[in-house]
Amino acid sequence: MYQKINENENVVGERLRIIRERLHVTLIEMGLLLGGKSEPTVLRYEKGESQIGVNDMMRLEEVGVNSCYLINRSESPFLNVDYWNMTKDKIKEVKTKLPKQGVKS
Repeated sequence: MYQKINENENVVGERLRIIRERLHVTLIEMGLLLGGKSEPTVLRYEKGESQIGVNDMMRLEEVGVNSCYLINRSESPFLNVDYWNMTKDKIKEVKTKLPKQGVKS
């Protein structure tokens, strides 16, 4: 298990939480955006107890999240307005699937 050495090492987790809150999605919904990660897995990412993988960052980019923001290389969490609209559409799609679809860790 990954353990934080100091508070500065959890930039990715803190920024992932900020993005989730700006998108107004739950931990479960964020997990679905990440390809079916469980709520505890997303929470571990946010707390810095586990590292988010490159594939997960790529999934977020597909719905408009700026991966450079996640790794503290940009101050803009979303790629552009078109991607932001696509993200909102993807969230609607995820929310419609939520009751039907289980999650995995």
